[in-house]
Amino acid sequence: MSVYGSTRKEELDQVEWDTGQREAFLKWQFDLQRGEYEARFPNAEYYVILIDDRPAGRIWIGTDEKQIRLLDIALLPEFQNRGAGTALLRWLIGRAKSANKPLRHMAHCPPLTAAPAYPQRWPGPHPCRHPARLLIDR
Repeated sequence: MSVYGSTRKEELDQVEWDTGQREAFLKWQFDLQRGEYEARFPNAEYYVILIDDRPAGRIWIGTDEKQIRLLDIALLPEFQNRGAGTALLRWLIGRAKSANKPLRHMAHCPPLTAAPAYPQRWPGPHPCRHPARLLIDR
């Protein structure tokens, strides 16, 4: 839950919560996410990412006969910008190539001003021209 909560921190900090409300809301949202992923990909793989033997994040991967789907990837803030996410994506791209399946991920695209580092990391033109959901197919 701490990884999931860290991915929602900025958004949730905008609300004044009564004692226990924030945690209950995060658990509810996490359970909804898990239920959706498990319904679509019942054999999904869920891994805790370890860096220096410390829990640093999570990666959730769904597969079916047509694709490998990156359902979710998240790193705790103190482990971001150290290359772990890039290494995991390269591993997943290699896995998809070996399986001869496309690697797909549905991403929420914030406005370009909200993610200034993103254009330097994306190979090619920035995929998010407008705030929306985007299917990334590699």
